[in-house]
Amino acid sequence: TAPSDPPFKLSFKYINVEDDSMAGRQEQPQQQQLQPENVLWVFELGSIGGVPLSIHCTFVLLLFLQVFAATLTYHDITYNALIFTLYGPVLFITVLIHELGHAFAARSLGGIVDRIVLWPLGGYSVFGPSHGSAVSEDLWVAMVGPLTHIIQGGVWIALYAAVEMGDLSGFSSVIGVNELRDGGAAAFISNMCVQAIVFNIALIAANILIPAYPLDGGRALVALLVMGELKVRTAARITSLLGVIVGLLMLFMGVYLYALKTSADGLFLAVIASFVIGSGLEMWKAVSIGRMHEHPLFQLECYRNLRRRPPTANASSRASTSVSGHTIDSSQASSTGRHSVAVANSNIV
Repeated sequence: TAPSDPPFKLSFKYINVEDDSMAGRQEQPQQQQLQPENVLWVFELGSIGGVPLSIHCTFVLLLFLQVFAATLTYHDITYNALIFTLYGPVLFITVLIHELGHAFAARSLGGIVDRIVLWPLGGYSVFGPSHGSAVSEDLWVAMVGPLTHIIQGGVWIALYAAVEMGDLSGFSSVIGVNELRDGGAAAFISNMCVQAIVFNIALIAANILIPAYPLDGGRALVALLVMGELKVRTAARITSLLGVIVGLLMLFMGVYLYALKTSADGLFLAVIASFVIGSGLEMWKAVSIGRMHEHPLFQLECYRNLRRRPPTANASSRASTSVSGHTIDSSQASSTGRHSVAVANSNIV
């Protein structure tokens, strides 16, 4: 019996588009091997379903900071074990399911999944809907990841109810150290369930409400703006600017928590803020220097399709078309592929 196909097919596609006027030419994907060193601050873990799986250094940093802070605050081995379990296996599984949600959504639309990288706020994947897909489908792919936290939260609530024999009156997000120490395995599992529920609420809120790339909210914002008839270039500028603003607010909050509250969460928040600010500046730079097509988000098929879109009926029916300040007869525009593509792109990108 022939083995069944893996859930994901590994395929690396790189498209080299020098400028918008060349976007109408036939693009041939080049099969290249993506080397681990091309992705900074990432540790390779293996693969799942044939897809390379990596973990971002911030994931390990968060685990270290939380366990270190717990050791300094409470000299209790049970509490330290709970913190390690939460920010280690529990968070890892939570984020992995989040990313698999993205992956299955992309696969259901005929897309490919090249790589999954896990980081504390949900991870990110190199994937996209298939050729010919719409931006609305990319919006769906972006939203499926956060939606998995609703299901995960429900599972943890059910497990908590089972451990507590249906009594939810003692539900509290605050970890009781004494109760944890004296309550045995039942208290350990109950606190783990409660904190896992908090994790899922925080992750769905961060990925939907924070409009900063590479968070899902940033990717969804670009899709919504483009669906609202904004040019892709304008949508990218808005998203990158919001990302930098949000990142600066996160950085201020992180410094405040760490400097005045001596909280390990503050230091980690500052690290994440720096990453968000850097991602926003990278997108802004790509738009400013005319290399937006090289940004990972805009290499997705749905955005490349916008650059390849032919002129609209209204544009092609006009008697003349203006390109770069020159007037060209409509018959010339239709016979000159390079100019007609530039007209189409001027209304989109």
